[in-house]
Amino acid sequence: MTQDAQALVEHFRQAAMGMTSWACSLETLARATGGAAAQIAAIDPQRGLFVNLLSDFGRYVEEDYLRAGGPDPAHNPRTRAAIRGPAFRCQTDRDFSTDAMRARLPIYTGLFAEYDIPHSCIVPLGHAADGAQMAMALLRPARSGEADMDERRLLETIAPAIAATMGASLTLGTALDASLVRTAEHLSGPAILLGFDRKIASLSPAAEAILQSATHLTIRHGRVVAAASGSDPALEDAFRAVTSPGRPMTGRVSVALRPVRGRQPAIVDLVPLAIRIEGPLSAARAVLTIRTPQRSGDPIMLLRAAYGLTPAEAAVALMLADGHDIATVARHRGAAAGTVRNQVKALFEKTGTNRQTELVLAIRPFC
Repeated sequence: MTQDAQALVEHFRQAAMGMTSWACSLETLARATGGAAAQIAAIDPQRGLFVNLLSDFGRYVEEDYLRAGGPDPAHNPRTRAAIRGPAFRCQTDRDFSTDAMRARLPIYTGLFAEYDIPHSCIVPLGHAADGAQMAMALLRPARSGEADMDERRLLETIAPAIAATMGASLTLGTALDASLVRTAEHLSGPAILLGFDRKIASLSPAAEAILQSATHLTIRHGRVVAAASGSDPALEDAFRAVTSPGRPMTGRVSVALRPVRGRQPAIVDLVPLAIRIEGPLSAARAVLTIRTPQRSGDPIMLLRAAYGLTPAEAAVALMLADGHDIATVARHRGAAAGTVRNQVKALFEKTGTNRQTELVLAIRPFC
């Protein structure tokens, strides 16, 4: 191994040991090989994009990458090459796509054009201990053109050492995630660590049992989703809120979930996790804990969290669920019957129901 290659590998080993950041190591690699950015990633068959680290290349590039379908091999030939290509062999875009393909694919004409990365070198790094496919990529601007043979040979030379370093870091990160989820369960209840797109990074035994029962949460296409119809948008909004770029790493977002069967709702709390910029690698972006029905709290709060109701609308909903008619509700609340009717119309819209009977059935699990 040449002196330059050894120096690059040492940067990655230092990142794995927590002595420097992964972004710094990737930036060093990008500079050494004429790239605009360098990237390492791990893609798991069940969890999708598991780890994705990029040199300092813009605050929102990862969010844009996910939105453009970057991790999906059906949308991104580079991902397909990272998954299916031969280990430790450098491939450029011309090796796995044609000019015509790149001219018509949205990810090339959109994301790659916007960030000026029309060229790339993709080096599959083999599989980690948990089966995730690891890969390294060099993203090149138009002015640099395609990588020359010296740059490609350098990437292939360092690839086995980078793979070993990355694999060891992933193994340690998985162990730390398992410890974190056990601690979260002990402190707050059943816990799930969520990675990209609400994929599971780790989960506690109690949370696994909840997912298997599919009463409040379940798994669809590898993602943790609300089991009850209509509840998932609120869960998605909460996940985006705690994982959005620039969000302070404080506080939590809570969502009330209706059950698929039975009467008792549950509340899930999402708390952001700091991305590990050095040391052990992890996919975890947020921890989700599940509060049991006995700890779920005030029904008005539950209704407001589940449907976005105002306090007045939630109070009206609870009275309707107790069997009171509109006139009785209006008299009890000291409001005009027309006001209550307008609140009921708002309840229909927010709960996705059309009749008072349907509304009562939707509200009763929260009583």
